[in-house]
Amino acid sequence: MRYSIAEKVDMVFVYGECRQIVRDAVRLYAERFPEPSRSAFTYVIKSFQETGRVDNKIRRRSKAVTDVRNTVNILAAVTQNPHASTRQLVRESGISQRSVLQILHLNKFHAFHVSLHQELHGNDFQNRANFCPWSVNVWCGLLNGKIIGPYFIDGTLNTSTHFNGNLPHLLENIPLHIRQTMWFQQDGCPAHAARIITQFLNVTFRDSWIGRAGNHK
Repeated sequence: MRYSIAEKVDMVFVYGECRQIVRDAVRLYAERFPEPSRSAFTYVIKSFQETGRVDNKIRRRSKAVTDVRNTVNILAAVTQNPHASTRQLVRESGISQRSVLQILHLNKFHAFHVSLHQELHGNDFQNRANFCPWSVNVWCGLLNGKIIGPYFIDGTLNTSTHFNGNLPHLLENIPLHIRQTMWFQQDGCPAHAARIITQFLNVTFRDSWIGRAGNHK
């Protein structure tokens, strides 16, 4: 007797309800639906356990059309126009995209799409030109998990603006006993490595500071 997919699904559900005991599942299924034979019920359950399916049809993929003629045509088209997309090759050759990709892969060709993430569009160039003269310098520090600052420094950051009224002032809010025992670290900005800056740090922190021009880098 042939059973529909819906009937086979019902058998699987009943089999699960009966804790995968075939004898109990056959009896319960017979109470709800026309009784199948025990062998037919067992066959459906076994097939489901092995394949995860209740239909016995074998699905076959269509064979890729990668014969010599199509291979030559695809490679010739790519050689003539290296910028051709796979969609264009599909339209011109009349074969599937899977076949086109397989031909390219077997012959060491790799399809790619160029994406210029920093390409300028429209008014981008003028906007960048207008932005260039504008800048801001911000200094902040971290001490014991707390942020010191931020402090905004007007004008261009150089040795003069960094030291005269800035660096000493930035450290004023740190208690003296902490300043005497802490380590000071700064990045590699050229203004940080000037002699007047390193002299100030040597006097203030002695050998307990880290920077490009210091003893600890």
